[in-house]
Amino acid sequence: MAAKKGFEEFEPLFGKAVAELDTGPFAAGSVFHRPFLFYARALDPYRIDVVVTDFCSHTLDRVLTSQDIEDMRDETGVGSSCSEFLDYLIASLSSDDVRLVFGGGSTAKLVAHKSKGMPHISISLQKLAGLSSNDVMGNLSLTLYRNLKEKRGELAKECWRRIELEKSLAAEKEKSEYLQRQLDSLSFKRKVSRPKLSDNAVSVTGVSDIDATVNSEAQGPSERLIERDSPSTKMSQRAAPAHRRAKVRGALLLDCDDIDDS
Repeated sequence: MAAKKGFEEFEPLFGKAVAELDTGPFAAGSVFHRPFLFYARALDPYRIDVVVTDFCSHTLDRVLTSQDIEDMRDETGVGSSCSEFLDYLIASLSSDDVRLVFGGGSTAKLVAHKSKGMPHISISLQKLAGLSSNDVMGNLSLTLYRNLKEKRGELAKECWRRIELEKSLAAEKEKSEYLQRQLDSLSFKRKVSRPKLSDNAVSVTGVSDIDATVNSEAQGPSERLIERDSPSTKMSQRAAPAHRRAKVRGALLLDCDDIDDS
């Protein structure tokens, strides 16, 4: 089940392979100096097709079954499941170090590894000839064209989406700036129309308090005591009732002769 799920999710994979012999790289000027292109795709949930070609005289092919994937996993010792090993296989073929090693005759091996020090993946290939080779190269060319067209369509959609997002962002920015200007205008109007009475009130109150303090300090201690203890002040504070004052005034108006006659 793991292999089935992994093969269904296997995306078409293209890459460049450097051709070499078992004894070393091909010499310059050799026909094998031409670059090779490899292509891997899932034929169905149980098979992966791997094709390598120089679009000239060398085209090789191999169909990997789920059992072949299991055997490769056992050989490399990578991954605890088939899906994990499939991820490692994809990462290895996607690296920059993929080689096509010719061993003589009509066979070759596609060798790759994820990074330095990691186990190598080796896929045995069989050389094709005649119509089979032409069919594979033709199908690969059409697949490359469809893939390029699809990628260009995705890129165009992303570019259009980016343009729309930039327009939306510009509109939101303009709206935000407009609202900020409105807010600043309202704040300025409130500051201008606010009455400034508090400062005058504080100044008047302050002047009154200062005058009272100055008048109080202008009077010496003795003057304040005299003013507090003076008779007029005490009389004003201890005034007699009205009926008593009338009787006293009447007694003062009597003559001495009137007193003797009585």
